[in-house]
Amino acid sequence: MLLTTHFMDEAGVLGDRVAIMRAGVVQACGTPNFLKRRFGCGYVLTVVMRERGDSHEPVKQLISSLLQGGVEVSGVGKEILANVPMEKETELSACLAALSEKKAELSVATFGVSVSNLEEVFLKVASGDHGSKDAQKETESSFQAAVQEQPEVSHGPAFVMPNPGGTVMQQIRALIERRAATALRDRKMFFLGCLLPVVGVFLATSLGALLVSLGSAPPGPGVPVPIELANLKATVATTQQDAAACLAVGRRIEPARVGLKLML
Repeated sequence: MLLTTHFMDEAGVLGDRVAIMRAGVVQACGTPNFLKRRFGCGYVLTVVMRERGDSHEPVKQLISSLLQGGVEVSGVGKEILANVPMEKETELSACLAALSEKKAELSVATFGVSVSNLEEVFLKVASGDHGSKDAQKETESSFQAAVQEQPEVSHGPAFVMPNPGGTVMQQIRALIERRAATALRDRKMFFLGCLLPVVGVFLATSLGALLVSLGSAPPGPGVPVPIELANLKATVATTQQDAAACLAVGRRIEPARVGLKLML
C-alpha cells in the first residue's frame, strides 16, 4: 500500500518506510531512523543562560570538548543550540551530566534535549543537500529493496461494472423492496403514513356533511335562489311605469336562457 502526504510526521507514523521526492524524483527512502542518521539529523541540545549578557564561550567549549568535535554549536541571545548526531548518544549523556554539575558555575538557567523530526530531513533533502555520494547510493539501494519486498498481487477475475440502467419494472421492484425494508425497520412510521391520510379524508368528509346538514353551507353554482318580497326587510315601492318597463325588458329576454322566477 502506497500513501502520499505533505506532512512528514504523519508519514513517520503511518509508514514503515518513507520516500521523499524532489522535482518528481525519489531522493531518499528508508525508515525514519535511517533517514535521520543518514542525513545528519539527530538530537538538538538547547541551553538557556540566566542573563542575556552572560558569556556563551565557556558553555560552547564544554560542549565541543565533551562531544569531541563534529557538532555545530551556535548561540543567539540567551540560547545556545547544538546539533548532535545520533552516533554520539554516549557523549551526549556525559555532556548532560557535566552541564548539570556546572550549572551554577556556567550561569545556565535550563537545558534540554529534543529529537529532530522528519520535517528537518525533508527540508534538507528538498534543499539539495543530500550528503555524500555513498549516502545517496545507500538510499537508492534501500529504495530498490523496499520495492522488491512488496508482495505480489494475485490477479483474480476482472471486476465487471454493473449496468447502471434497467427496465422500468426493475426500478419499480427496487422501489417496492426499499419501501418494504423501510417499513419493516420502522413499523410505527409506516402505520402513521398509511393511517393519517385516511383519517384526514374522513374528517374532511364528515365536516362537509355536517355543514350541509346545518344549512350553513353556501349554495353551489347553478342552484336557483327564490326571491320573496316577504323576506325583504326594506320597503319596495313600484309604480305603473316601473312595472311596464320591467315587462318590456322581460319580453326581450329569452325565457330558455334565463331561469328567473318572480314571486309576487
